[in-house]
Amino acid sequence: MFVCDFDFTPESIGYIYVKEVANLVNIPLKFGGISYRCTCLSCQGKSYCVIPFRRVTDELATKMSLLVSEVSFFEKEIVTVVAQIIDRHNIIVKAYNSGSIVDDAEMVMCVSVGALRQMRFVDTEVWVEYNDEEGRVLIDSEGKAILQIK
Repeated sequence: MFVCDFDFTPESIGYIYVKEVANLVNIPLKFGGISYRCTCLSCQGKSYCVIPFRRVTDELATKMSLLVSEVSFFEKEIVTVVAQIIDRHNIIVKAYNSGSIVDDAEMVMCVSVGALRQMRFVDTEVWVEYNDEEGRVLIDSEGKAILQIK
């Protein structure tokens, strides 16, 4: 079992562009001249930017991670997660950091569900497909993600 507690505050993520926001949930961020609705969060000291798309591919994830790594409003290294929402209980995700695939499947699965839950795209129990792995993530009453099956 893997448990992840999230922080959506700009300070925890290393977001330095606008400090007036209380959290980085479902906010518009511009990458490569295009605005995307994103949720940024930190978990166990790492920062993530989760962006929902209609369909995810490795090419899209690589491209988005390079665009996110080029912006100047993150002072910390940030992992880019692109998420395809099948329905409220099933998602497919890809995660890259500056064009390189992220190997930490447990963290990526939990972070993805935590962010998409905050955006109100998924329920509290979600099956996640990440690369060749699947897992079931539950969001508990305190908002923590628990990876139960992998």
